[in-house]
Amino acid sequence: MFSYCFTSFLDTNSRSTLFLGPLSKFSGTAVKSTPFVKNPSKSPLNQFYYLSLQGISLGTTKLSIQPSTLTLQSNGTGGLIIDSGTMITYLINQAYQAVQNAINSIVNLHRVDGSKISGLNTCYNLPPGSSPPTMPNMMFHFQGADMVLPVKNYMILDQENNLWCLALSGTDSVSILGNYQQQNFHILYDVGKEVLSFAPAQCDNL
Repeated sequence: MFSYCFTSFLDTNSRSTLFLGPLSKFSGTAVKSTPFVKNPSKSPLNQFYYLSLQGISLGTTKLSIQPSTLTLQSNGTGGLIIDSGTMITYLINQAYQAVQNAINSIVNLHRVDGSKISGLNTCYNLPPGSSPPTMPNMMFHFQGADMVLPVKNYMILDQENNLWCLALSGTDSVSILGNYQQQNFHILYDVGKEVLSFAPAQCDNL
């Protein structure tokens, strides 16, 4: 087993921590667990850690996403992996569009395509000196566990260009839970039990 805890993305002074073996364990009422899902194919992708993502909510609203859209198929396509080396989260296009539409419906700012500036296409012009609007939590519903993402885990501020962007993107391949969404979560991979556990944490204090 091993675990890690990524400090805030914009914190350049603190170090993230990696724990190996028995030191990886943590406990508490906030800890949630979800089983890994095996990729049944012989594809090179079967070496990754798959999770069963069953839906996404923004605030109290569960987004309209067909469950089959997020499911790992019997031929080894689709599904979602958790990856510490990918920055942002990539969602299969139908799921990403549902998230994008939900964000657009509650953000009362001029939307721009920031692809050429930040690499993120769902961005909003933020007037200089102003603060981003208040946003609800986003929730990823995994099998047996909900990961609650505060706004700082799914929106990113580009102060240089006065842009406020959704730190997710679409894909027509496998979905990926990236490290921006994992910041300030202690995340444990129990390979023996084939379970992922996670809990909110102040990672710079571990």
